[in-house]
Amino acid sequence: MSANGPDPAKGTDVIDLLLAQHARIEELFRTVAAAEGRSKRLAWQDLVELLAVHETDARTSTTG
Repeated sequence: MSANGPDPAKGTDVIDLLLAQHARIEELFRTVAAAEGRSKRLAWQDLVELLAVHETDARTSTTG
């Protein structure tokens, strides 16, 4: 998964990328729910960042 989104020049399948992001997002939600203190804050930060990347990737892939 790329922080810069899908790269068609490298043959990245956009659907596979978005599905991989979904799986990671679900994993991070579980981590946030189970964690405490600093670990929870770090997991939350990772989740927020990935959601922003995912939104951008989804918009880019659906709007061209």
